[in-house]
Order: sequence, then structure tokens, then C-alpha cells
Amino acid sequence: MDTDGDGISDYDEDRVHNTDPLDEDSDNDGLKDGAELSTHNTEPMDHDSDNDGLNDGDEVNLHKTDPLESDSDGDGLIDGQEVDVHGTNPLANDTDGDGQ
Repeated sequence: MDTDGDGISDYDEDRVHNTDPLDEDSDNDGLKDGAELSTHNTEPMDHDSDNDGLNDGDEVNLHKTDPLESDSDGDGLIDGQEVDVHGTNPLANDTDGDGQ
């Protein structure tokens, strides 16, 4: 039985993953628990699996960044800083086009 319809059986939610069998998104990050485990390999009880300041759902659905890599473009700035502080593109390692 999968009461919340997230793709994980109630038994596995309760006994294996420690997620809420009555809530399809136990960490409220915008990704269903089943998708976190089977598609994105993120942690369904941690809203920010890579600790970059962006929740996993926003990384996947809004920014198209990697929810398992804190610096998706490898430029030395974590994705959350790029989005929330600098206003730069977390997918472009040279946002200003200066070659650096």
C-alpha cells in the first residue's frame, strides 16, 4: 500500500526510509519522496541535499542545477550564493563573459 501516492510503499516509508507515509513530500522541498529516491538520488528527509542554500525541488524544477552538487558550474561559488547573493547564473561558470 502507498497511502500518499509517492511511489514508496507505506512499509518502506516507515521502516526503511523514515519518511512520512501520509505525506508525498516529507521534507517539503517540492519533490515527491519516491522521485527523490528513484530519480534524483536526493535525500527525502533533507530539503537541501547538497547544502548549497537552494532546496532540492527548486534546483530540479526552477534552476535546473544539480541537487547533489553545491557548485553546479564549478566556478567556486555555490549555487545558493549565485542565485540569492550575486544574481549570477549557477549554470554558467563565466556569467559576466570576461573569460575568467
